[in-house]
Order: sequence, then C-alpha cells, then structure tokens
Amino acid sequence: MSGMWCKHWKRKMQHVLYFIILYFACTQHSVLCCTSCKLTLTSPSGHFTSPCYPQLYPNIQDCKWTIQAPPGFIIQVTFVDFDIEEAQNCMYDSLSINNGESTSKFCGVTAKGMAFHSAGNEMILTFVSDFSIQKKGFNATYKHVAVSLRNQKVIVPQNQSSIVSISSKVSIPTLNEVTVCFEATKYSNRTEDWKAFSYWSSSSDHFSFGKTASGHFVLISGVQCDLDTVLPLLPNGEFFIDSFQQICIVWNSLSDVLGVRTKSIYQNISCPGIKDLSIPGQGNLILGTYEINMGPLQGDIYNFRLWSTAMDSATLSNLSCDEKGNIVNWENEFWNIPSWARKAESKLSCGTSLPTIPSAEPTTCEKLAGVCQATVTSIVTPSTTTNTHPTTNTPAFHATSVRYVSSLLPTLSTYTTDNIATYNTQTEVVSAPLPSSPSPVNTSTSITSGSMKPEVATSHLPPVLSTVSIINNIATNNSQPVTVTSATTTMITTNMTDTNSTDPPTPAGTFYRISITVVNSSTNNETTVQSLVYSWLNRSLQNWNYTIFVVNVSIKSNERSARDLETVIMKSKLQNNGRSRRDASNLNTESFVIWALLVYNNTNNITLQNETIYQKLYEQNKTIDGVLSVQSVTVYQVEKCKAEESPSSYHWPVTSPTVTQIIQCPKSPGNYASRTCFVGLFYGDSHWGPPDHKNCTASAGALANELLNLTTGQKLDAEKVNDFVQTLKKIVNEADIDTSLGSTVVNVFSNILGSSDNALYTSSSEALKTIEALALKLQFTGQSVSISSPNLALGISRVNTTTYSGSTFSVGSQSNNSDFQIDMEKNQTTPLASVVLPSTLLSQINESDKYTVSRAQFMFFNKVGLFQDHLSNISSYIVACSIGNLTIRDLKEPVKITVKHTAPLPNNTPRTCVFWDANLYKSAGGWNKTGCDVSENESSDNETVCLCNHLTHFGILMVSLKWTDQLAEDKVLQYPTKKDKKNQMLPAS
Repeated sequence: MSGMWCKHWKRKMQHVLYFIILYFACTQHSVLCCTSCKLTLTSPSGHFTSPCYPQLYPNIQDCKWTIQAPPGFIIQVTFVDFDIEEAQNCMYDSLSINNGESTSKFCGVTAKGMAFHSAGNEMILTFVSDFSIQKKGFNATYKHVAVSLRNQKVIVPQNQSSIVSISSKVSIPTLNEVTVCFEATKYSNRTEDWKAFSYWSSSSDHFSFGKTASGHFVLISGVQCDLDTVLPLLPNGEFFIDSFQQICIVWNSLSDVLGVRTKSIYQNISCPGIKDLSIPGQGNLILGTYEINMGPLQGDIYNFRLWSTAMDSATLSNLSCDEKGNIVNWENEFWNIPSWARKAESKLSCGTSLPTIPSAEPTTCEKLAGVCQATVTSIVTPSTTTNTHPTTNTPAFHATSVRYVSSLLPTLSTYTTDNIATYNTQTEVVSAPLPSSPSPVNTSTSITSGSMKPEVATSHLPPVLSTVSIINNIATNNSQPVTVTSATTTMITTNMTDTNSTDPPTPAGTFYRISITVVNSSTNNETTVQSLVYSWLNRSLQNWNYTIFVVNVSIKSNERSARDLETVIMKSKLQNNGRSRRDASNLNTESFVIWALLVYNNTNNITLQNETIYQKLYEQNKTIDGVLSVQSVTVYQVEKCKAEESPSSYHWPVTSPTVTQIIQCPKSPGNYASRTCFVGLFYGDSHWGPPDHKNCTASAGALANELLNLTTGQKLDAEKVNDFVQTLKKIVNEADIDTSLGSTVVNVFSNILGSSDNALYTSSSEALKTIEALALKLQFTGQSVSISSPNLALGISRVNTTTYSGSTFSVGSQSNNSDFQIDMEKNQTTPLASVVLPSTLLSQINESDKYTVSRAQFMFFNKVGLFQDHLSNISSYIVACSIGNLTIRDLKEPVKITVKHTAPLPNNTPRTCVFWDANLYKSAGGWNKTGCDVSENESSDNETVCLCNHLTHFGILMVSLKWTDQLAEDKVLQYPTKKDKKNQMLPAS
C-alpha cells in the first residue's frame, strides 16, 4: 500500500517538475531575446525593434538607435507596429525621435503606421521604460531617401577620380545660340587659373566659363571673351565669394555681342569673333575642366541650367526656379554625380523644404482621431471620433491640422482644435482614402481612419502617403517661394461623416479646383475674409445629396499668384468643361481671389458635374453673411496625370489624383514599381511623383556577388571586361560601400586583372578610376582596414591632419604566395614593396583642404595589365598611395618608395623611377619620370628606392619594369600616378 502511495506522488511530482522546468525555460528565453539596443545603423535600409519584441519589453530600459545616411540622403523611419505604455505627456515609457532639428516623444499606439523623416542625414531614436507596466513595444523599418538635387549643391571635383558630368542619356545638339545660368561659390583665396564648367567635343574645349590672371572670361569655340567690365567684382578681382552668386550668359551666333546678367542687372558686351560660330554637338559637359594648365573652380556649383535659345533680358528677369533647361537641368537624371560631391543644404535659392516630423505630435488615440487603429496587414473597420461644435451666429473658424501620414498602407488621420483665433500656417495636406459616407451630418466633425491591403490591380490602389509639408508643396508648385503671410492656408475637413462601414474606402475621390472672387465692403483684413469664405463653403456644401470635403482654402492677392492661377485655369480649359461666371462689377482693390480645393467622395459612382457645384455655390449664394459680395465662381475638375514613360521601359497609364499605380518591373518579373499621381495643394494641378522602382533592381551586394561568381576562373575577353568594369563602376558610384561589399568588389577586380593584357587595355582607365573611387568611399570602423586578394590589395588608414606625423604602408606575401599581407605600421622586415610618407606631407596644404582629409589610401597590384605602355614591358609589382582627395606636389621632404625586384638586377643596370601619366600617347597613358629620382645609396641588386616630390589623390604607383625605347632595353622602377583626361601633376623638368 505504501509503495503504491509513493508511486502515485511520484507521478504527481513529474507534472509539477514539468511546469517548473517549462517556466524556467521560458523565463530564460525571454531574457536571451533581449540583445543590445544601443546601435548605429548605416545600411541603406533595415529594421530594428524594441527589446524582446514581439514579447513584452523589459523594465528599466535605456536604448538608443543612431541612423546615419550619406550626404544627399535623408532617413525615413516607418513604424510597422507600435504599442508603448500610454500616459499623459508620455511620462513613463516613451520613444523619442530627434530628426536633427527637433525632438518628439511618442507613447500608446500613436505612431503605428506612421513614417518620419530626418531633416539631415542623421536621426536618433531613444526608448526608455520604467519599473512597472510593460507592453509589446515597436517594430520599425528605415531606409535612406535621396534628396532632390534642388536641395543639394555640388562640390566641384579637384581631380579626375570622380568627375561631375552630364549623364550619358543627355544629348547636346549643335548650338548656334545658348543661355546658361548657374550659381557658384569660391572658398579659396588662391589665384590660380580656374574654370567653373567646360564643354568638350573632339578633345577640345568649345564652351566654358573661368578666370585667368587677365580676368573672367567665357570661351566659345576657340574665341575668348573677357567679362570683367560687366561683372560686379570685389577689390581682389573675384566675382564669386563664399556665398552663392548667380550668373547668366547669353550668346547668339547672329551677333558678336554677349549678354550677361548678374545681381538682377543685364548688360551687353562686345566680343569680336563670336559671330557665325557654332558649338559642336555630342560632347561632354563637366563641372571643372580637363586641362593640365588650368584647374577647376575651388568651390560649389548649384542650379546649373542650359538652354538652346538666347533669352532676352525680360525673359531672364522673370526666370523662375521651375523653368527647366531644355538641354541640361538641375535634376538628378541629367547628371552623374558621385555621392561625396553632393551636399544637402536647407537655404538654397531654389530649394524645397525637406520633410520633417511635426514639432508637436498628439500622443493618444483620442487626440489623433483614431490613427492608432490603423493596420498595415488587412482591411479593418474604421474607427470614428466625433466632436460637436457649438452653434453661434458668428462664423467660428475651426483650424484643422491635417498631416500626411506615411505608412506601408494608407491611413487617414486628422485632429481638430476648435475656435482657434489664428490660422495654422504649418498645416499639411492629407492624401488618403476618403471615408465612405451615405449622408453628411450638420453638427459634428467626424474623422475616420481606415486601411486597406494593397493590390496589384491599379484601379483599386490606395494612395502612397509621404510626409510632405505645405511649404514643400508651395515650393514645388510655385516659380518662387511663397510666404505664408501673403497666402494663409487652412486645412478643413469638418463635414466628414460617421461611418461604421466595413467596406474598403474608395481609393480616391474626384477633385475640383474652384476660384471665388469676392468684394469686401467693410474690411480689407485677409484673415477675416478667408474665415468668412471658409465657413460659407462648409455651410453651402452641407445638407446636400453629394458628400464634398473642403481640402484646402487659401487667399491670393498678389499679382504673381494671379498669373499662376490663370495659367492653371487655361490649362484646365483645354481638358475640362469649366463653369464660370462674373458679374458686371468693377473689381477694385477691395476684391479678393479665394482658391479652394474640393474632393467629392463618389462612393456610389454618381457623377458630379462642374455645373452642379457652380449652381450650388453661386446662384444660391450671391452674398456671404451680408459682408462679402460674390462676384464670380469658377469650377474645374482636376485633370488626371497623363500616361507617360519614365524612366525608359516604365509605362505609367492615365491615373486619377492621389491614386498610386503599381506596374510590373520591365526586366524583373514578380517585382513591382509604383508611382503616385499627386494633386497640388494651392493650384490644384495634378502631377506625377517620382517613380519608385527600387524593387526592380538587385541590391549592390547581390549584384557584386553575382559578378564574383561570373568572373571566378573565367577567361574574359575585352567586351566582357568592359561590361564588368562598367557594372562595378555603377556599384561604386551609387552604393554605400561597407567592408563586406568592398571586399567583394576587390575580389571581382582581382579576377578581372587575371585577364590578358589585350582584354584589359580598353577598360584600364575606367578600372583604375573605379578602384580609386572605391578606396575613397569605403566605410569602416577602427583606425584602419585592409582587403587582400590574389591580384589586388587595398589598405586604408585614418588621418588626423592636426597631429599627422607621417604614414607607412607595406605589402608582404603570405606563406601560400597567393595573397598579400598589408601592414600600416613598420612591422614587416622584408616587404615586397613599401611607401613612407613624410611628416611634413600636409604642411603645404591650406586649412580648408585639411578639413576634407580623413584617410590615406594604399593599393598594391600583383598584375600590371592596367598599366600598358607601348614602349615598356612591366615585369613586377605596382604600389599606389594617396591622401584623401588632395593633389599634393612640390614636396620639400620626398616620399620614399621601395620595391623588391622579381629577380636580382645585374651590376650597374640603369634604373629609373617614373609615374603613370594618362595624358601621354594621345591619352593612352604611359610612364613619366618627372619629379622622381633613384636613391642610389639605398638601392641594391634586390630592390630599388625612389624619392619623389609629388603625390596626388590618384596615387603613387611604383613598379619594377623593363623600359624599352629606340636605344636600349633597361630595367626601370616606376612611380605612376593615374590620370584620365587631365593630369594636374607637376611641371615637366
């Protein structure tokens, strides 16, 4: 009996022990799931979560994510899921977002589905939790977003490793007349000759602007025209200063007179010899110059535009930011610009405001009108919040702050503050699905949130939403910036209705643009007029058979805005049957033009004609509250975005405003591109947004790995080598290069270098420039990084210009004799090659250049097929070195280069130290000995030591080779600096 009792309890205890073990196992797992939450994120895209997500986040957390992007990019963070303990002012647990200009704090479910943008190229997010309540936390994605070129200036390259030139897709015709406008700065007091831009055709400069000791000039097909007499020069003779100055130059081959406009003054200047000339077509336009004896402008260039017509002074005086150059415009698709040369700036003359997160965000569902109920995975029942407005005889102005809410799927969100005395001048515009509404409600403001799953069927696609401010829309639609004081804007959505419908909301309504002219008999106060018209519009459109929302109301009284509106209206007349009428009254200075944008929620597919809206607004309401007299009403339906192809092979069909089209990638079946048709906030004109086709192209890492597989163990001909080099060039110029991607690219080049000399000859220049650009762009942590492969080794070390005491680089072979060991110190006793940079290397550069230096780059070539001289036969290694992106010459203390010979040299064998000069032999490239000498005392039969007085960013290459000329065949040690079309090296000795 007692034995049975023991067995019974033994079985009971087994269950108890099972649950105890399970508890500890789960507890341990919960602890292990929480990894480090203090991270710096630099990848082009990725995701991060709160600790332990999707489990409850732990107590007492202090996390920080620093997201960084290269210059020319901002950061977009989207919260796919968000649930943090909610409290007033987020006093307990919270997530703070610092966008570079302001910090906003979030808790509850406020930020779910929302997207935020940085003001610059860094965003910092911090998450803290206290000792009590825990929630699921958040799941966020981030990506780098390219900034419009109108928000970027370009640093003029001071060398040829990465030039700024027009895109290969831009074709310049033969020009018999031309207008060029651009802005530039000059931040160096050097007096060397320079060119800001130059246009080359058939190896000659046919059109350029620059300065020599004689003054500023423009060059047209060999004829140089002096301009100093029409330029407002400083006492030092300079036109450009450290802030942007604009210049426009006009030329017509029918005359020998040039037109020059600077500082709003247009002047003519005679230039004999330019009449009947022409500028040949199909050339290459670059910022800077290719020439040996003239350097590029040491400064920045912005808003470079080129027209094939000669503009008159009146046209130039009215030239707006939106006037595109018909040959070259300041847009990304017109230019090839390396990422290091781009620099975003917020105060450029034609810049558009960078999107920023709101300065003060609501932190509860109640204040956000249900945005926290949005989902990004499925269709949900919209939630509704209703606020009742008091009835009063005086029109109450309800300023509704409506923000673009960006999410993976659409979300409509607003929040309302009643009876605000002043207008909200920072209001943003909604672009989202409209709520389904059977009938309007008179006394309530209902704001609806809804989401729907995206489909490839474009006719049912919701709009893509993005964080865009009203000021952004103004800048992109106006020819010049508009001040809020002269055009106050109100976002109004007060007649939205309650709905509990579970049907998906209509993806887009029908937009109408209306212009209302009123005469005020008692006041000229624009705010009062706008408030009265706003209230009148809402009253007029209520209690009607059609559900119409007032999207935007603004007042425009300046002459320029009236001209802009007239242009938009004339455009609409060609596409719509507009309805308008004007009374026979004289419009005096007390008249106001009110613009409004309406949207009709046609969920029942009932067409609303322009005439119907006109009759509702005008024929029944000729006065407004006995104060304003309605003189005219014009109604036009906003046109659809036209079908177009952009970029090549991407065909976008006719699309209604706020609808996003999704099409299949032309060369990548199964992937999709998207593009949204936007409607302008003020003018109500439709326009295409930029296409999003990032999913149609493979990532740089995947592409590089594919190239590695295709080149490994293969014998490549010249055509394949060129294809691979061009692809690598695209990867290096466009991608962010980390050590992993950099290693793959180096190994691909190593495979390419194993090809025959004949296969490498044609692509050698592009390959060398791409390798140099790779060394400049490689991102790494720590003091140095090295990458080795069988035929190419790369080493980069950080440089502190204020404490610089010299650098050493050496290469030694490993035991297997196939890879090479790079050393940044003096630890190798018998290196194959070494470079020693003197401590005084940076003493001759100016202070502004010192700020740009952050690294020294070293390269070692085991194969020499990229350096082919028709008079030479290379038989040994090549080693290269450069300091940042600088050109350094005439050193007082020489650079010391040592290289071992592949075989001992016979006694008294002549040897010469040289560098690679790409200008030799009609730019085919060859060896040049200028500036380098052999150190006879330190050289031996086994190695040669070179002393050179120059160093450029293209690098120092030292190589043991056999020099062949018409007289003798000698062994020579080479020190090359690769140049493409221009060599800014040293004068010949």
